[in-house]
Amino acid sequence: MLRCYLAALFVLVALVFPTAPASADPFTPEANLAYRLAAEYWGVEAPPLCTSTNKHMESVLIDDKGASLAGWATIPTQPQPCDIAVGIGQSFDALCPVVAHEYGHLLGYGHDFTGDSAQVMVADHTQTPQCYPWVRRLALPANLERQRRWCAHLVEREAEQHRSGERANLAHCRHRVRRIRAQIERWQPFAEGALG
Repeated sequence: MLRCYLAALFVLVALVFPTAPASADPFTPEANLAYRLAAEYWGVEAPPLCTSTNKHMESVLIDDKGASLAGWATIPTQPQPCDIAVGIGQSFDALCPVVAHEYGHLLGYGHDFTGDSAQVMVADHTQTPQCYPWVRRLALPANLERQRRWCAHLVEREAEQHRSGERANLAHCRHRVRRIRAQIERWQPFAEGALG
């Protein structure tokens, strides 16, 4: 009987005094870029009711009903310190719209917002115009690595099967690697400034 009371007390304490997040880290450079793009999208450099903004990444985000979240943010109603959190491990194309949505909360908007940017405040929003160019740019290094692996596969296949017909595919593959490298070289100085 005592165990039941202790278990009930433990559950009550856990509900009244929630624990800290499983893991909280500062925003990554990509998350900071998404935050700047969100500010650009909303046209507001800093949320006016936030006296400070704590930006962090969390390994597990759970709402009050136990559902997992991609992010959360304070919805201030008066000047106060604010928080914005996004999940660790999201790709930039998933992260950027989440940050734009949460930035809307920092501006005081709920999911029922009906202004010009209402589509961003829909709970499952997935697109923000400011994010599009960056999704491709940030994917370039991974694309280069994938193309290099494909070229190496073609070289192995040509060596194993002595296929001369693979030479055209291999030449095309090497051309694509050079093209992706050139894109990275053009973009790298700009990216370092944006992500720095």
